[in-house]
Amino acid sequence: VKLNNAGQINQGVAGTFAGVAACVAGVKNISFPAPYARPPAILVFDETTAGGAKLISRELSNFTVACTGAIDAFSWLAIGNPN
Repeated sequence: VKLNNAGQINQGVAGTFAGVAACVAGVKNISFPAPYARPPAILVFDETTAGGAKLISRELSNFTVACTGAIDAFSWLAIGNPN
């Protein structure tokens, strides 16, 4: 499998598989540009308050994170096959 071409892994734009986001009013929904065939594994790392970001739902086309603080920032990574 060749992984040197961004188009082959649907990573043509930033934020497709990973990114940094912030909760608004304690919650943030991230949508993928194309749905996954199976729900991807989602890793969430809180950037503001240790343990403050929690994955609360995971779907084929999006996921939702809840934060203990209203505007907590978090990093995320989706692992799966969107093709």
